[in-house]
Amino acid sequence: MAEESILSKLVSLREEDFLTAVFACLLDRDRKFRIDYLRALGVKNIHGLKVAIQRSYGENNEDRPDLEMRGHNTLIFQENKIQSTEERNQLKRYASRLKKAPEKNKRLVYMSKYLAEPRLREEKYGVPVKFMRWDEVGRILSAKISAHDRNKWLRTELLSFLKEREMIQPPALNLTKLNHHWRVFEPQRKSLGRMIEETEARIEDDLGSSGYRCRVREEGLALYVSRTKGKLARLMGSQYIWIVSGVEFIDDDESFYAYSGIGWVRSYSERISSQARRLLESKSFKRDDGQYDGYYVEKDLRRIIGKSKDFQAQCEAFSKWIIAGTRISQRAIAIIEREW
Repeated sequence: MAEESILSKLVSLREEDFLTAVFACLLDRDRKFRIDYLRALGVKNIHGLKVAIQRSYGENNEDRPDLEMRGHNTLIFQENKIQSTEERNQLKRYASRLKKAPEKNKRLVYMSKYLAEPRLREEKYGVPVKFMRWDEVGRILSAKISAHDRNKWLRTELLSFLKEREMIQPPALNLTKLNHHWRVFEPQRKSLGRMIEETEARIEDDLGSSGYRCRVREEGLALYVSRTKGKLARLMGSQYIWIVSGVEFIDDDESFYAYSGIGWVRSYSERISSQARRLLESKSFKRDDGQYDGYYVEKDLRRIIGKSKDFQAQCEAFSKWIIAGTRISQRAIAIIEREW
């Protein structure tokens, strides 16, 4: 599995709240980032800037901008989004609060992964509004700074976090390269997809009537096994707990790896028995302590299928390795279910 940023490993808040907290910390600590970011908002550097997160307004605390920047006769409200959308009239309510504030210079900022919807951009708010994307923050974070800058680590980790969440725009298309690589890759992609489909059928045969089923997901490169009966059937059907196998490309090694493992959302970590964990560790499964929790094994795909150029022989070797990992995960699930 690809290594995640430290911030991904530490995240315990709702992602948008966590990202807001880290962003506010960087604004508060990193003078260069603060100046560059305010410039992007069309605001000069604010001396004595105070940064607050989720400060409540209204008799019933109904308005809570994610970020508030205040200082030197300036007030900025900022709402941050990753996947969620604007609550009903949220920006209009914040704009109304800003209009009533005594500060002379005011801004309302809406930060999102994608370009804000036309209905938001075309609305009249009565205060200056800046619609931004996280990609613009990424560009500021990418600016060269001294290797000895004390904020370099936090900048680097925040940028990695944004990339992991695909909030940084990819490079522009190079159609010449795309056309060339597509001719090479597309036949191989089909072969890889067919190998996954063949493995799904073999796993289904291996599962028999054991109360499990297997399905291909994630663009045809992952196989999910779930319970169809028993205490964990609903949780596995909703993917709160899962058995997963598949293929992924590891950039650092420039190689495709096969993987097989078991995982669960972090809220269930304390309910996973130590006996199940010991079983997985005894079979050389490594802890996947990233955004989710779990254990997995992985192996370079070249070492699994070897030098064979016969597709059927490659499928058999791949399926054998995946089924072996799946069986171990099934044993762990049986232990977890027994003690649930």
